[in-house]
Amino acid sequence: MRLRFFVYGLLAAACTAQAQPFQEYEAGSDASACRMREAAGLDLTGTELNVSSAMGFILLIGLVVKNGIVMIDYAHHLHEGGLPFQEAVERAARIRLRPILMTTLCTLFGLLPLALGLGAGAELQKPLALVVIGGLSLSTLVTLFAVPTFYVGLRRRAGDDTPPGALGPSTPPPATAPAV
Repeated sequence: MRLRFFVYGLLAAACTAQAQPFQEYEAGSDASACRMREAAGLDLTGTELNVSSAMGFILLIGLVVKNGIVMIDYAHHLHEGGLPFQEAVERAARIRLRPILMTTLCTLFGLLPLALGLGAGAELQKPLALVVIGGLSLSTLVTLFAVPTFYVGLRRRAGDDTPPGALGPSTPPPATAPAV
């Protein structure tokens, strides 16, 4: 639970609004689901929970949150540019699909030798690799399908579908001086 508040605090410090980091964090990370995937990955291989697997869990949370933020931040950028909200989310999901899949596949294939126990010292880091591979393989699917749906649902519930600049300037026009 403390890790969730720490990640949210970092996102709040990086964002200007307090609602946006909450939406990004909740859309990009479901920590209880990550824990279940992590435990399933360890249970399937008969590996015990240790410090190495805990480090893998921290790495997994960072990767999952990053994937959600990449998609949501781009959707927010498109929406600020004037696109309707749902169209912006759909376009962001299509455009950011490739970077998310590339990052995920590179991570999975990079950790595969550790998960298989190949090389010197691989047994020490095997739990880390198993946690990340098990969690990231399922979390990527959740990120690609559930995050856009969850984000659109949050915005619809709030009733916010207008682009930020669509209502005009936030300051009133300057008053003109009366003619003498």
